[in-house]
Amino acid sequence: MTQTYLADHVSVAPRYQRSVRIDADFGQADPLSGYVLQGSARDALTTTLRLATNGQGAFTWTGPYGGGKSSLALALASYSLGRGPAFKEAKQLLGDVPEVTAVFGRAPKDWLCVPLSGRRGDPVADLREALASAIAGEPGHARTKRSKMEAADGRDIVERLQREVEARPKGGVLVIVDELGKYLEGAADHAIDIHFFQDLAEAANRSEGRLIVVGVLHQAFERYADRLGQSVQDEWRKIQGRFADVPIITAVDEVIELVGRAVTTERSHPQSHPIAAIVASEIAERRPGVPKDLAERLDDCWPLNPAAAALLGPITRRRFSQNERSLFGFLASAEPSGFTEFLQRTTLASGKTFRPAELWDYLQVNLEPAIMASPDGHRWAQAAEAIARAGRDGTHLRLQIAKTVAVIDLFSNGSGLAASPRTIAASLGHSDADVEDQLADLVKISALVYRRHLGAYAIYAGSDFDIEGEIEARIAERGRLEIASLNDLASLQPILAKRHYAEYGTPRWFDAQIGELAPQGLGPKDVRVSAGAAGKFLLLLPGIDVDPDQAEASLIEVSRTEHRHGLPVIVGLASNSADIRKTAIELEAARDVRNESPELAGDAAARREIDARIAHLSAQLEGLLRDGFERAHWFDTGKPLDLQSLSYGLSQAASDIARRTFRQAPIVHSELINRRRPSSNSNAALRALLHAIVVGRGEQHFGIKGYPAEKGLAVTVLERAGLYVRQGERWDFVPPSETSTFAPLWSLTDDLLEAGEQVCVADIYRAWGEPPYGVQQGVMPLLIVTYLFSRRHSTAVYAKEAFQPAISDLVMDLLLQDPEHIALRSVPTDAANAVALKEFAAVASEFVEEA
Repeated sequence: MTQTYLADHVSVAPRYQRSVRIDADFGQADPLSGYVLQGSARDALTTTLRLATNGQGAFTWTGPYGGGKSSLALALASYSLGRGPAFKEAKQLLGDVPEVTAVFGRAPKDWLCVPLSGRRGDPVADLREALASAIAGEPGHARTKRSKMEAADGRDIVERLQREVEARPKGGVLVIVDELGKYLEGAADHAIDIHFFQDLAEAANRSEGRLIVVGVLHQAFERYADRLGQSVQDEWRKIQGRFADVPIITAVDEVIELVGRAVTTERSHPQSHPIAAIVASEIAERRPGVPKDLAERLDDCWPLNPAAAALLGPITRRRFSQNERSLFGFLASAEPSGFTEFLQRTTLASGKTFRPAELWDYLQVNLEPAIMASPDGHRWAQAAEAIARAGRDGTHLRLQIAKTVAVIDLFSNGSGLAASPRTIAASLGHSDADVEDQLADLVKISALVYRRHLGAYAIYAGSDFDIEGEIEARIAERGRLEIASLNDLASLQPILAKRHYAEYGTPRWFDAQIGELAPQGLGPKDVRVSAGAAGKFLLLLPGIDVDPDQAEASLIEVSRTEHRHGLPVIVGLASNSADIRKTAIELEAARDVRNESPELAGDAAARREIDARIAHLSAQLEGLLRDGFERAHWFDTGKPLDLQSLSYGLSQAASDIARRTFRQAPIVHSELINRRRPSSNSNAALRALLHAIVVGRGEQHFGIKGYPAEKGLAVTVLERAGLYVRQGERWDFVPPSETSTFAPLWSLTDDLLEAGEQVCVADIYRAWGEPPYGVQQGVMPLLIVTYLFSRRHSTAVYAKEAFQPAISDLVMDLLLQDPEHIALRSVPTDAANAVALKEFAAVASEFVEEA
């Protein structure tokens, strides 16, 4: 009877057997057919285009091989075409992403796309040819002239790109460099100058989002310079700094879904359903929030065993794998002990699947040298020794169990998979009793160790140090948990008001802190808000001497308290406080053992074990605190805060509270200066704009040519807000309209100056910065200058107590350096000229006398 093999019934879909090449595939619909826009790719695209609308033009997309970066780049490039079958396919994929249509429109007609695949060659020459080819192939547009002088540094390319942008008033230019790392590898091996990419990025960042450059990388920019000198690495980091790096890391569940789509079969496999259900339930116990259909996704990967399928994502992210293999390379290649060979040699009747034990064999045969040279090398060597020990006198099942535990223990990080008895039994197709007998023997021969806190087995590291006993002893010594130390352990991140930032352009965050609800209430430290924060979310754990029935009443009373500067402090009662305390005490004890046990100095295996324990407890505490913040009973000014009705939880609550607190804040969409402490580059751009205002007032953009950062500030902060407008033949500053979000700020400043006394600009800044305005320090100098010019007929300016008849470079410099030295005074409009002349005459008289 003829044997039927799995290869006769199972295949890898053609789409996943070839990689996308953006320059060759651009304009074709077939390469996009079957592509799925995963959540990680959608997030990366959304982040990129949101930043592009705020002035950032240069990006790198970084992620491991096989993560779909090139397919995403091709989809974006195809969308920018605006025509043809490739555009229609891309529109189906990306048309529901609001940021795509916001940047390119629903049917782009005025965008030029320049696709390029990297190689170990000269990027300047390659991009020059790619740009010329893209322009030549574009219908319906007048072609800009190619420069006769081709500069070695690529200056002619940047200039032509800028001309193409200017020729497209309703569109722009999209440059995508796939395999950018090939150019960097070439630069590392040869004398190729990559500073061209710095010039290209700077041009993109000055284009107000109309020249977008995306480079696709498999690892961090500077890692390509690992073999070069420190000075070269520093230079490369500076170049990388011109690009906004957007990671594209496919989530574990997304990888499982991709594998299920890639491995196709028409055969039913009902025997795999129960195994997939077991593995899915084991994962769900250790990783909350897994998809409800995880069991179905794992079952779709047949004849990959569900446990092996769950491991593929974490394995392909490892450093040894990123540079050698992709997920689909593993599925489609004919390597020894690989998936294709398994399909060819395994009969359908055998009922076998590609299990974690086979995955260990594949890695050992094909990748062991690379693994040994990677950060996983030491643990791999220990696992290999344990497997060898298991195979000396053991059965075949014992050996398979050891391999299964080894590969899960090594590579399951982030997947939620653990080498529990149920998972091992499901992976091997044996009964729980058979597996547990063998596990007990493997523990006896010191091949495996049982980790009680994980409920799973791991490779024995060869240590006699009793970590469990030491931790328990430290817990007994410590007694109760100190809340101050809990905040140190937690390292809580601020809660960002994301929607508020999108609406107002102002980044605001709320402190996240843990406190203890005591009978006497809260202390000053509990309600103190850190500098720059918009408020605080204070999660309270009930003290042991607090009556649980009275806890909520105490919380309501605390939340009604008025706090300094009117900044809100939202208080919540943790529903899982007991779990938080227990885990935090254990983590503190584990850290004490790590730092204070002299026995660990000569026991590398024990050090690794305690480090892993600390990492696990830290992650567990982080999860408990995340749940604590999300599920707490929150109170804001004495009223309950219903997070269940808010789809974005605390972030949306923070936005709502920020909108209420800073209800008269102006809308300023400028990431450069609308922040508390702008960068040195941002300050330089602001300084350049202020000096341009002195000499260029009356001209559009103050006469600034090209696309420098200061021009972007002039457009986004002043012109789009209607504060600097055309009046007849000239441009001039005007007060905001009644409906403008800047009107309350002008009204406040008018009121401060109404008394007729000199008011220091620093005092005005302080008033601007507090609720309900909340203006950021970085934008204040530009706004005060705008106010002065719009009120120039009714406001007098003093620099170091000397009247200034005009707003000069001196005034601008003092505003930037020390606003304490600049003062303003309101002058009645009808008397303004007379007062100005009188004070100017006094200044002139003193000057004559001194002369």
